[in-house]
Amino acid sequence: MQLSSILCAFHLFNCYVISAHPTLYPKAVGKRGINDVSVGTEIHLLHKRMENSSRELAKDAKSGTSSNKHALEAMFRSMENVESGYSEMGDKIDKIGENLGGRIDGINSRLDRSTYTDEKKHQGSKK
Repeated sequence: MQLSSILCAFHLFNCYVISAHPTLYPKAVGKRGINDVSVGTEIHLLHKRMENSSRELAKDAKSGTSSNKHALEAMFRSMENVESGYSEMGDKIDKIGENLGGRIDGINSRLDRSTYTDEKKHQGSKK
């Protein structure tokens, strides 16, 4: 009699452990927030979600590296073209400056004087 009650207790305990496992509950029950059910399922479902997302990210990273490599190469080529364009423009500006000689300095000084006189006229009209 005692042996049968002990075996029955072990059987019931085994059934309780199996039925209390978080993967056996449907997702809807865990999402409802029932205290007795949702304690273990929330963490388990979170880990399950994270496993899938990390696998997908790893696949995307493997497939995306080749396309990223080509995009980076194209970007570097375009940057080299821009830099060469800037150097050509700088050379042209230097040539123009040499051709004009000291005229640029004279023009700049005249412009500075004209803005100064315009400011004086503007201040005088306020009084």
